[in-house]
Amino acid sequence: MRKNWMKTVGITLIVGASIYAFPSTGQANDTGETEVVTEVSETTEAQPIINIHLENVPVVSDVKVQVPSPNSQNQAESQSEKSVAKVQVSEGIVDNLEVDVAPVKKIEQPEVKQEKKAVATVNVSTPVTNDVEVDVVAKEVTETPEASTKSTSIAKVKAEDLPVVGKTDAGVVEQNKETTDSSKSTDGGVVEVNIEKVPVAEETHVGVLDKHVKETDDSYEKKGGVVQADLEAPNLLDDTHVGVIDSHVKKDENTTSYDGGVVEATIEKAPILDKTHVGVLDQHVKTTDDSYTRDGGVVEADIAAPGLLDDTHVGVIDSHVKKDENTTSYDGGVVEATIEKAPILDKTHVGVLDQHVKTTDDSYTRDGGVVEADIAAPGLLDDTHVGVIDSHVKKDENT
Repeated sequence: MRKNWMKTVGITLIVGASIYAFPSTGQANDTGETEVVTEVSETTEAQPIINIHLENVPVVSDVKVQVPSPNSQNQAESQSEKSVAKVQVSEGIVDNLEVDVAPVKKIEQPEVKQEKKAVATVNVSTPVTNDVEVDVVAKEVTETPEASTKSTSIAKVKAEDLPVVGKTDAGVVEQNKETTDSSKSTDGGVVEVNIEKVPVAEETHVGVLDKHVKETDDSYEKKGGVVQADLEAPNLLDDTHVGVIDSHVKKDENTTSYDGGVVEATIEKAPILDKTHVGVLDQHVKTTDDSYTRDGGVVEADIAAPGLLDDTHVGVIDSHVKKDENTTSYDGGVVEATIEKAPILDKTHVGVLDQHVKTTDDSYTRDGGVVEADIAAPGLLDDTHVGVIDSHVKKDENT
C-alpha cells in the first residue's frame, strides 16, 4: 500500500509539472503541427502547478495538496480567497484539517471592505473540538462607513464550541485598533482570552500584560495590568474584576481619576455581598476642578453585605486625604474599621494607632490614640467613646 500511494505522488508530480510547463503538447493536430489556442474565457483561474490527491494514506486517510491553491471566488457575496499552498486532510485522525500557506482573503461589498493575510491559517474539526481556526502571524483590516478596524497577532485561535468553555477567542501578542468619527480605541496584550460561556460563568475575559485604551473628543480611559480577569457568573459573581498590578485611568472635561494596586478585586454582586472592593497596596486618586481625594493602604476592604455589614470599611496602614475649596482632612491608622450598620450596631469606628485631622478656614481638629473606639449600639451603648492613650485637639477663632 505504501509503495502504491508513493508511486502515485511521483507520477502526479511529473504529469502536473509537464502540463504546466508545456500546456500545448496535448493540442497537436493530425498533421503534427501545434495549434496555439488564443481563446480566453470570461472567468480565468490560475491552475495549481502541483495537484495531488491521495486516498487511504495510513493514519491520515485522504490527502489533497495544491500549489498554489486555485482562486476561490463567491461573486454573490463579493468574496475571494487564495493561498500559496493548500493541504487538506480528511477522514483520518481528524474529521477535517485544512492548512493554507500565505492565505489572502478579501471581501469587497458596498458597505464592507475586508482583507485578511497570514503566514498560515489552520482550520481543524474533530469530534471533541468541533470547528477551530488558527491564524499564525496574521493581519486583518476592515473598513465600513461607521468604523475602521485593524487587528494583528502572532497567533489567533477562534473556536466555536470547545468542550467545557464553549465559544473562545484567544490571541498571542494581539492588538486591535478601531477608529470612528468620534472615538479611537486600542486593545491588546501578550495573551488575550475571551470566553463566551463556561459552566459557572458567561462572558469572561482574561488578559496577561494587556492594555485597553479609549479616546473620545472629551474623554480618555486606560486600563491594564500584568493579569486582568473580568468575570460574569450570574447568581455567583456579577461584574467581577480581579487585577494583579492593575491600573485604571479615566479623564473627562472636569475629572481625572486613578485606581490601581498590586491586587485589585471588585465585585458588583455576590450571594451575600453587594458592591465590594478589596485592594492590596492600592491607591485611588480623584481630582476635579475644586476638589482632591486620595485613598490607599496596604490592605483596603469596602464591604456591603445587606443585613450583616452595611457600608463597612476595613483598612491596614490606611490613609484618606480629602481637599476642597475650604476644607482639608486626613484619616488614617495602622488599623481602621468603620461600620455603617450591623445587626447590633449603628455607625461604629475602631482605630489602632490612628489619627484624624480636619482643617477649615477658621477651625482645626485632631483626634488620635493607640486605640480609639466610637460605638453606637442602640439599647446597649449609645454614642460611646473608648480611648487608650487618646487625645483630642480642637481650635477655632475663639477657643
